[in-house]
Amino acid sequence: MARRDWLIPAGLLICPALSFAAAYAGVALRYKVIGACRADTAPGEGWYVLFFLGPVITIVAFVVIATIYGATAYAWGRRHPWVPLLAGILVAIVAVYVGVLVMDIPGHTPDCPSGRPPWWPRWLPL
Repeated sequence: MARRDWLIPAGLLICPALSFAAAYAGVALRYKVIGACRADTAPGEGWYVLFFLGPVITIVAFVVIATIYGATAYAWGRRHPWVPLLAGILVAIVAVYVGVLVMDIPGHTPDCPSGRPPWWPRWLPL
């Protein structure tokens, strides 16, 4: 077995796992921001997140992660098998951040006059 041969079967497990983790982390971070700012949410918010927002983020994250993982496995996997793994994890982290930016997060409240909770890094836009 060549050094790269295990990367593709491993990608069948790694890419879905990273996409589900990215979607879960994005939704959890969204709820944490909403809770920290004590923002009001609509009554159907849970259904919207569960049946629309979560699956959309999961699918988009999977497509992006699988594409980057496959491209790096093909390009650098033979000599450096850790490159696709690192690239997949990095893209998953970026997917969480972009997912939080795209999600509907209520902004300026009395608890968060700047639109971001006090624990959110000032250098990172929200």
